[in-house]
Amino acid sequence: MVSRGFSRLGGYRRNAKGIPLFHTRKITSNIEIEIDAEMASAIEKASHSVGKLVGSSQLLPNPEHFVYMYLRLEALISSRIEGTQASLMDLLQYEQERVEKERDDDLVQVSNHLEILQTLVSRKRRAPLGLDELIKLHAQLMRDTRGHRAAGRLRHQQNWIGSGGPIEEASFVPPPPGEVKPAMLDLLKFVHEERDLPPLLVSAVAHAQFETIHPFLDGNGRMGRFLIHYILWQRSIVEQPILYLSHYLRRRQADYYTRLQATRDNDELEEWCLMFLEGVTDVAVEALERSRLVIAAKTEMEAAVRADLGRRAGTALQVLERMYQQPVADVRQIAEWTGMTATSANTLAAELTKAGVFSELTGQKRNRRFAITRYLAFFTALDEADDPRAPRGGTGRTRR
Repeated sequence: MVSRGFSRLGGYRRNAKGIPLFHTRKITSNIEIEIDAEMASAIEKASHSVGKLVGSSQLLPNPEHFVYMYLRLEALISSRIEGTQASLMDLLQYEQERVEKERDDDLVQVSNHLEILQTLVSRKRRAPLGLDELIKLHAQLMRDTRGHRAAGRLRHQQNWIGSGGPIEEASFVPPPPGEVKPAMLDLLKFVHEERDLPPLLVSAVAHAQFETIHPFLDGNGRMGRFLIHYILWQRSIVEQPILYLSHYLRRRQADYYTRLQATRDNDELEEWCLMFLEGVTDVAVEALERSRLVIAAKTEMEAAVRADLGRRAGTALQVLERMYQQPVADVRQIAEWTGMTATSANTLAAELTKAGVFSELTGQKRNRRFAITRYLAFFTALDEADDPRAPRGGTGRTRR
């Protein structure tokens, strides 16, 4: 590793063994971002795109169902950046206990990540995110996973980022353990007190500094991306966490890592902010179009139910409403939702399949499962577009 100077986030100093460690600076009072014409245009474009998405999501009859699908996607793809390979269909079946929970660590990780994203819907918006709460969220993220031994604790060991070799071959060595807590307290103060920068830039800078501090032995990437969602939600940029930004970061994973590293090595903080703003715009525009398609598909499916199911249409619409949030269900669940017998629920599912609203997934005569495939396809298409076999960036693995 070459010797480097100081950036606005901090700088390198060699330890007794000659290894360059990064030491952070306080960012509460020292951070300045140059907002030139290019940056101002990027901020305006991103803000406008998010505003249109937020407005569109409110047109959905039950936006919380739509949002929950986006939360699933964010949890999946953010976890995939760190190496998991679970799919959206895997997660939907896991939620219904169709997969042995103790068998698949990837699904446990994704499910835990989904839980911490959901906390934004239930917590008080104006309550500051303290270090204790962040540590508890980390414990929740790592619960019952391979990294559970370090769950809910700031690191007390030196970690490093690289491809798996010794620390001497690391691409980046974060601050020593003794500096982690003060740096995190300064970061959270910045998150809540910074008022000169637009909230989108606060999110970008906070994420870069969090990944630089690397405060945990595992889970730093996911917690750092959670912090982005928290800031945008807490600053009322979004009413609910509907930006699946990890989809963009996963598509440009090598650039993502390179840009973050350049904020430390070359003080290229503006370049990272521009990439971040481009990602926000890209995802917001894509999500807006997807919400329009969902609204159209929902209208057409419900029209088909009313046209084809006669006296059963009311009950069928009740089932369809439940499946916007849980797009895969079996006959037993349909019977529970409606109070019907299993035989009647099976008949209803068959009629919905004939009407083109449901698709049967198993091809079996017993224990059949159904999906509202047309609706689900808008989300599985995003999941499948993100190839889990794609090569990862060069600095994605944390070691200690």
